Amino acid sequence: MWTKLENLWNSLQESFLFVPAAICVAAMMLANAMMLIDYIPSADEWTTLLGFEGGPEGARQVLATIAASMITVAGVVYSILMVALTVASSQFGPRLLKTFFRDTISQVAFGVFNGTFIYCLLILRTIRQGENAFVPHLSVTVGIILAVLCMGILVLFINHISLALQAGSVIDHVSRELNVSIKRFCNKCSSQKNVFELTNEEKEQLESVAHSKFTEIPSQARGYIQAIDYEGLVHAAKCHHLTFTVKVIVGDYIIRDQCLLTYQGATDEHEKIVNTVNAAFVFGWERTRGQDIRFPINQLVQLGLRALSPAINDPITGTMVLDRLEEAFVALAEADLPRNYHLDQEKQIRVVARIPSYTELTLSAFNQLRQSGNDNLEFCCRFMEALTAIAKSTKATEFHTALKTQAEAVMEVAQQKLPASTDQKQVEQAYQSFLQTIQG
Repeated sequence: MWTKLENLWNSLQESFLFVPAAICVAAMMLANAMMLIDYIPSADEWTTLLGFEGGPEGARQVLATIAASMITVAGVVYSILMVALTVASSQFGPRLLKTFFRDTISQVAFGVFNGTFIYCLLILRTIRQGENAFVPHLSVTVGIILAVLCMGILVLFINHISLALQAGSVIDHVSRELNVSIKRFCNKCSSQKNVFELTNEEKEQLESVAHSKFTEIPSQARGYIQAIDYEGLVHAAKCHHLTFTVKVIVGDYIIRDQCLLTYQGATDEHEKIVNTVNAAFVFGWERTRGQDIRFPINQLVQLGLRALSPAINDPITGTMVLDRLEEAFVALAEADLPRNYHLDQEKQIRVVARIPSYTELTLSAFNQLRQSGNDNLEFCCRFMEALTAIAKSTKATEFHTALKTQAEAVMEVAQQKLPASTDQKQVEQAYQSFLQTIQG
């Protein structure tokens, strides 16, 4: 249940509708609250003293001017955003558009202008002339304050957009998301066992599961797996006295009737189990950053690939991507991978999960970048330095093997594509430094 709520919250954050809509609702509530204060007879003296001092006609003109200005500026903000999204899509790729949709300042700016417009409209309808003339002095004053605030937000928004379209800013934003994903993916609690630290009892249970007969659970939907509710799977497996073995990873694309997981054990409620298992998987038409650690890695890689493409030929931006991947993988190497099994309250293994291995993550991060930048000396040397820094941070044999495969490939291609012997020697020196690190 919490997994689905978390996925829904992430979807709302990636939507450009949620924050502006919330601000508009808040503006409506503020308008009603201010009108109630202005309607209090005993507060008439101090609201007149502290608030707008004009008459009904003046108040109406002020609010109408603010409302017209705000809806005009909101249109300008929307136009700027569309231009920014167009530029970002062509420069960084369509996959990076989510980064701009999640941008808090853009969402707040658009919402504040629309909210101020709604606030002024609601206050306008309360102004009366004639014998029963009424001027909401304090409410009009708040409208003026909101207008001044909007001008400051407009300046902030324009400055923010000009900075957000720079390659370094986009790389930094995606890198921060990757670091958050790594912290969520890895084991934060030092007392929790990881995949490499199993008790004898847990090893026996895993071996028993691996050699038992199994029944497949097919998918009832298609799309990318956005999240998996492991707590729900553990509960279902315990209720039916089964053990689930998940066959997919968050981020995989699943077609209908493809195997999601298998279960070991006997049961007469196969159809019910199929429905329960499918309810624990969240599908969508695209990948999301919630549980998918490979998604921000792929976003960073896309930035590097576009920078290294012949059309752009910007190896400096490519090395900036390597810097951030090095930082992320050092953090990954220093942390513990999450255990690939889940226990019930009786310490019985109920779900055996499939998690991305060090090898899979290394291939996702470095394979395509290596292939695109292997003819550039600076990029090859920086690539070796990044692999060396990551290797220093871990003693895991699998991680070292995956990194060594990348280093050997860089060395092999550098000897073929770098014509100058001095360039080849620089890459070889960096390669020897890497070998000393993993061997020491």
